[in-house]
Amino acid sequence: MKVYLIRSKDVKTSIYKEVYGLLIGYDGPIQFDTLNKSVNFQDESILSWDLIFKDMTTFRYQNNIQSADFLIFLTSSHNENNWLSSTRFCDGSL
Repeated sequence: MKVYLIRSKDVKTSIYKEVYGLLIGYDGPIQFDTLNKSVNFQDESILSWDLIFKDMTTFRYQNNIQSADFLIFLTSSHNENNWLSSTRFCDGSL
């Protein structure tokens, strides 16, 4: 399984690299990877999950990331439910 670590422009590169370094420090079946790209939201003070997932779908398409691969998105922006993380299933439910 491959997991891509992605960041929004508000996350410092040094933090992004530190998180990536922690993730690749352990052997296991999961392969972590990064792309030298970031996601920029339009000055949203609180992000909706619909917007986050829409932008992640676009990012996945633009970067040829397979549907079987996971995206981990790091941001310092708040989201509408103040959740730490979420998964969208194939049927679109959270």
